[in-house]
Amino acid sequence: MLHPIRCISLASLLLAGLSNSAVGAQDYSIQLVRKATVGEHYGIVANGSQEQLINLSVSGEAMPPQAETTKVSITAAGEVLALTPAGREKKARFVIEKAVVAEAGPWTQLLPPGTEVVAEQSDAKTEYLVGGVPATPEVAKALDIAGIELTGDDSVNDEQIFGTKERKKAGEAWPIDSAAAAAGLAKKSVMVEPGNITGTSTLAEIVKAGNQNALRITGTMAMKHVTMPLPPGLAVQSGEFHATFSGIFPVDPTKRVNHSGMVMDGKFVCGGKSGDNEMAMTITMKQSKD
Repeated sequence: MLHPIRCISLASLLLAGLSNSAVGAQDYSIQLVRKATVGEHYGIVANGSQEQLINLSVSGEAMPPQAETTKVSITAAGEVLALTPAGREKKARFVIEKAVVAEAGPWTQLLPPGTEVVAEQSDAKTEYLVGGVPATPEVAKALDIAGIELTGDDSVNDEQIFGTKERKKAGEAWPIDSAAAAAGLAKKSVMVEPGNITGTSTLAEIVKAGNQNALRITGTMAMKHVTMPLPPGLAVQSGEFHATFSGIFPVDPTKRVNHSGMVMDGKFVCGGKSGDNEMAMTITMKQSKD
């Protein structure tokens, strides 16, 4: 005969097991893009890098490699100033706490602390004012590399590529939208057929972000037979890219995304003629935003 206290303990364990099973079986709405609110304040820590290496040979003679590497790190206090019709940030103010850049060398100051940067989405690009005047091309490029950019309602976003309208449980996966990915790349003059894009998104786990539950979502994407515009006489012979995506998204869809990161690397092999010269060129590149 079981002791009453022992029975209570067994019952408690059983109830706990049922409770944990219920939590594990819970499904969640997947919402990667969140609406903003005018006047909303938030902090941002943004790190980005962009690397490119070009190897070129002319009539069999190798030219000196052309390498370019830029790393950017920015910490700032942000404020939403205006919204698009769909509720996305159209205009935002950032007060710089730290902004540094490294181009194949040591870190140097990009903007001094206290600098006010106003970013505004316009005609499929982001325009920047720094201290009330247009940003120099170097500063604008660095801000873009770091991910301090705003996108319009007609831009292809993470929601369309990596999201799903179906509710998902922790551990479940779903295919990315290849057509949306191809459309987004085409806007950047990178051409690839949807059938040559594969990938999967996964609701990896439920995590704590501050004092709230959040979804950790990951994604992968592979592309082959990728092409891009080249000077006359040159053509892409092969092109392939790989990308990974990750983010932490509060279960409450009214809350701002806690984290979003992307890494993409690729390679183009090109060839052709320029005048009487046979040309062979390989371009490798890598980009990350966190």
